[in-house]
Amino acid sequence: MTFSTTGQVTISPEPSTGWVVDNQKTGVKLSVNWKVEGAATVWLEQKEDYRTYRTELPTRATATMNHGDKVVAQVAHAMTPGACLSYGGPDALALTGWAGRENTPPARASLNYTWTESGVHLKGDVSYHTRSQVATAAFDVNVAGTTSERCAPQTHSFTPTRADVSAQVNVPGHNAQATLYLRDLKNVVISDSALRAEQPFKTVSGRLNASLSHQGKVALSAFGELASNNVNPLPGDQVKVEYIKGGALVTTTLEALIAP
Repeated sequence: MTFSTTGQVTISPEPSTGWVVDNQKTGVKLSVNWKVEGAATVWLEQKEDYRTYRTELPTRATATMNHGDKVVAQVAHAMTPGACLSYGGPDALALTGWAGRENTPPARASLNYTWTESGVHLKGDVSYHTRSQVATAAFDVNVAGTTSERCAPQTHSFTPTRADVSAQVNVPGHNAQATLYLRDLKNVVISDSALRAEQPFKTVSGRLNASLSHQGKVALSAFGELASNNVNPLPGDQVKVEYIKGGALVTTTLEALIAP
């Protein structure tokens, strides 16, 4: 679709691999290619009552914005659909983007996701740079475990055995970091039937270690066994939580914090 300098609009036949919007009056052009290097598209099926909806998705795509002869922003998408896209999601997905200028762009973002036989991994980061200031944020989630019947939504289950979570935020004048580690997880099953149980987390066991730091100083820590010693179905009465409130150290349990 082209907008000429005189306001005329020209539209080409229906695109098959991408589309371009070219505003010649402002010098801005947006180009989208959803079959990068001939990559195939895939179908996502969604069932509702007696109807099935099918949405075509790209496995490799890019969107690029030009201002005059300069590229000022770009987003890239890559997906490995796997055999269970409509039920369990893709095997892998990557999104990256930047804006400002092609070389050393001031704004960047990325997101990467994988689901393999050994677990789920999700990682992302964003950054913004000016001449005098820098702001960044990042997170990393890695959950080890086994997957069963991934392509069957009624019987699908995921059984985690450990998890590693970290996050960092850096903005002018502030720095914060958080970590969470779960080890030796047992009796945790994520499935439709397990989560519908009356007390799905009653027999959970494992070890938890977590911390939150601000400006290099620990503001909160949590550690201990997840197994419950009482009738409350929420695990965590053995997990000690310590944090600062009003300049004083507060000691409690995870169960007390999350219980209604």
